[in-house]
Amino acid sequence: MPRHLKLVFAGLLTGLFLAALDLLVVATAVRQIAGDLGDLGSVSWIFTAYLLGLTATMPLYGKLGDLYGRKRMFQLAIVIFMLGSILAGLSGSMLQLIVCRALQGLGGGGLMTLPAAIIGDLVPPRERGRYTGLTSSVWAVSSLIGPFVGGLFVDHLSWRWVFWVNVPTGLLSLTLIAAALHLPDRRLGHDIDWLGAILIPVAVCLILLVTTLGGDELAWDSNGIIVLAAAAVGVTALALRVEARAREPILPLHLFRNGIVRACAGATFFLGLANFGMAIFVPLFLQVVNGRSPTVAGLGLAPISLGILVSSTITGRIMTATGRYRWAPILGAGLFTAGCVMLTQWTAETPLALQLLSTATCGLGTGMLSPIVLIASQNAVSHRELGTVSSLVTVSRSMGQAIGSAVIGAVFAVRLDHWIGVLAAGDDLGAISASDLRANPAKIDELGAVAHAHIVEAFERAITNALWVAVPIAAGAIVWALFIGEAPLRDDNDDRSDTVNRAVVNEGVSPSTSPEVAEISLPTGTRDKRILEDRSWRDKTSCIE
Repeated sequence: MPRHLKLVFAGLLTGLFLAALDLLVVATAVRQIAGDLGDLGSVSWIFTAYLLGLTATMPLYGKLGDLYGRKRMFQLAIVIFMLGSILAGLSGSMLQLIVCRALQGLGGGGLMTLPAAIIGDLVPPRERGRYTGLTSSVWAVSSLIGPFVGGLFVDHLSWRWVFWVNVPTGLLSLTLIAAALHLPDRRLGHDIDWLGAILIPVAVCLILLVTTLGGDELAWDSNGIIVLAAAAVGVTALALRVEARAREPILPLHLFRNGIVRACAGATFFLGLANFGMAIFVPLFLQVVNGRSPTVAGLGLAPISLGILVSSTITGRIMTATGRYRWAPILGAGLFTAGCVMLTQWTAETPLALQLLSTATCGLGTGMLSPIVLIASQNAVSHRELGTVSSLVTVSRSMGQAIGSAVIGAVFAVRLDHWIGVLAAGDDLGAISASDLRANPAKIDELGAVAHAHIVEAFERAITNALWVAVPIAAGAIVWALFIGEAPLRDDNDDRSDTVNRAVVNEGVSPSTSPEVAEISLPTGTRDKRILEDRSWRDKTSCIE
């Protein structure tokens, strides 16, 4: 890899590391934050606000990167993220912190989405597989060191450094990108879809609010959830109508007519549905049922990260060497489903080695599916829609994670109440209720020996019941993966080289009507000019200065 390309990747991965680490590093500081700011009841919004800002802006960054240039938008995302981090560390109340976390999320949406699209600018589809291990390593490293770094800051400095540490890291990413990444300025005349830019984030936020608040802070049949759900449906329908009529929509609906893109988005959505719930309940099982320390429980997820790193690296190299990728999502979804089945067999007597093998299997499957569907979807569209399709696939997984955590969490809550009523009906629980135990499992230690044993068994059965829900959801990822077609991976970023591929994979769209291949019928002079532009684009992106 050329030296300047190494610097570009270092800058991109550093920015991605910022957003990935912030999902985990704050968790270790929650108790200290709540004690300092005096508001334990609102701590969940520290995470919810970040998730809302993150997910809502992903589609915008994808489209704006296509229109204004991805380097410019990536730098803007870093600046917004650093500003939110500085203000979060200076917060004097929980409300201020929540608002600043939302601002961090607004920047994090670009940090999560744009690196994949910029890599697509620099590397043709056939070669992208060898770089999947780099992006996967960011998630592996962040998940391993996030809780550890957060603990160090809390123990030796202050919880505020959990946010301030993002500033020097962000400055490093900005410096590397400014110095090494030189992409051509692709700004052309365009109509900005302002209404879509407003409606899509609002629709995403409403959907996330329903799934986040439902069954937790608000009952599913409460008036508040009903109103939010109705608003989510209405705004989503209006956004789809606007996008269908916009000249340059933020989310081009014709992408869903592309069979490969549709299948990739579906597979990663179902993966997210099952994955996030598993990430929540595996550490809970290790702590409550097996009685392991928080450190060991946190390390229980380490095999997932290592499995993702190993399988994504190997799969990417095989894909680059053979030009074949369809087998990877299918096998990956199958391995992930098998791992979910293994999780449902856990008991209080399950050896730690077998538990780690279960989570490693899930990680191996995730690493074979998640990066490959992104490359496959990018390969199936024109280069000018690279950012949009990258954000579409990324948002699909994020939405799946949000909805999955709500669905599996609701099942856990219902089943825990059921098993407590069955197993601990005659026990003396004092003033502790089932809802208290769900919110703070540490209260189990306040119970007597008999009640403690019954409550632990109730947790074991409830978690197992919840994990069983993940099995058919994971199987849904297999079904979607089976529909991922295999178009030949392009050897360059020239739009002309893949017109035949995309005419085939766009179901129901003929080459003469497909918006991606319409350039074939352009007048000769226009077509020649377009070919020169394509060659210029390829030449510039292949020579990073």
